[in-house]
Amino acid sequence: MEDEFTQFESLDEEDEQQLGMPLCLIQIPRGKNEKELIEKMYVKQTEIKNEH
Repeated sequence: MEDEFTQFESLDEEDEQQLGMPLCLIQIPRGKNEKELIEKMYVKQTEIKNEH
């Protein structure tokens, strides 16, 4: 089971490949409150297959 969130400091080259972008381009989200912070977080999208 994967964690809901990943600490930036724990990302490595393999994660970089999975994300499809260099880690140096990622900005750690900052916010005044939790709502503002969550809105800035990266959300991994899963592919939805159409079975029709």
